[in-house]
Amino acid sequence: MMRKTVWLGALVLGGLIGTVTAGSAEAPHIADLKVDPSQGPVHTRYLLSLRVTDPQGPQDVRGMLFQLREGHEIIAVPINDAGREGDRRAGDGLYTGRTSVPSSAASGPHRFEVYVEDLRGQRSNGLAYEFTVRGGNFVQVRLGP
Repeated sequence: MMRKTVWLGALVLGGLIGTVTAGSAEAPHIADLKVDPSQGPVHTRYLLSLRVTDPQGPQDVRGMLFQLREGHEIIAVPINDAGREGDRRAGDGLYTGRTSVPSSAASGPHRFEVYVEDLRGQRSNGLAYEFTVRGGNFVQVRLGP
């Protein structure tokens, strides 16, 4: 089955970029993405939280948030709605996960697109955010001969 992705719009809100794409009617849906903090040096641990709904119920949500970093690197972040590891209240539909900035990260803004999947592998709509690395590795670019 071929799935068609449709661009519906983008929202920029204080460093948070929300990109919405259409998914299958039976796929999970994500919304209300929050990143805390949204900037920091290498090794910064930050919290990702988002609302996840699935027509088949919460038991159909795979407990993993997939991040596509700048269009080419997929990073899997375990998420939960069990009232632990940063999740404030079990069963409220808000899933939370923690990740950190790797020591190899370059200084500057980094764009991430995120999505979840259900147990059958159906992908949700996508959301995006930006995290700014302060004082990370600097990339030297040499121009000319």
